Amino acid sequence: MFIEESARQISQSYLHQIYLKNQRLQEARRQKEAKKRAFLATLDAVQRDSSCLCIFTDGSSYGNPGPAGSGVYGYAPALPNSRAIFRSLSLGIGTNNQAELNALKLAIQTLLPHVRSLSPERKRRLSINFFLDSKYVMDGLNRSRVSANVNLFRDVLSLWDQLSVTVRTSVFHV
Repeated sequence: MFIEESARQISQSYLHQIYLKNQRLQEARRQKEAKKRAFLATLDAVQRDSSCLCIFTDGSSYGNPGPAGSGVYGYAPALPNSRAIFRSLSLGIGTNNQAELNALKLAIQTLLPHVRSLSPERKRRLSINFFLDSKYVMDGLNRSRVSANVNLFRDVLSLWDQLSVTVRTSVFHV
C-alpha cells in the first residue's frame, strides 16, 4: 500500500511539473507573438511615414573572438524610387559585440554627412529609425551598461549624439 501511494504521489508530481512547463512554454509563445505583432505594427507605421529612413545593422564574428564583420542596410520605405544603402566592413579579428558596435558606427558615419547637408526644414521632418538585434548595443545607447569596448562605445555615443541633435532618431530591438 505504501509503495502504491508513493508511486501515485510521484506520478502526480511529475504530471504537475509537465503541466507547469507547458504553461510556461505557452506563455513564452504568447509573449513572443505579442512582441512580433508590436514590431510589425511599428514597422507598418514607420513605412507609412514619408520622411522616414529605416536602418538595419548587424555584426558578427566566426568564433568569439574570430574573423568579424559589420553590415548596414537602409532604405526610405515611403519613397518608391529611393535607393537602398548597403555598407559592409571587414574588421579582422574581433568579438561579436565589437562587430555589432561597428555596424552602428558605420551606419551613423554614413548618414551624418548626408544629414548635415539637408536644409533645416528637411532636418526637422526627417526621422531615422534604427533596427538592431544587439541587446548589448541597446544597453550602451541607453547608457545603462558600458563595461567592455569602452573606447568604441565612446566613439559610437559621440556620433549618436551628433546625429540625434540634428534629426529625430528611434531605436528598435528586433
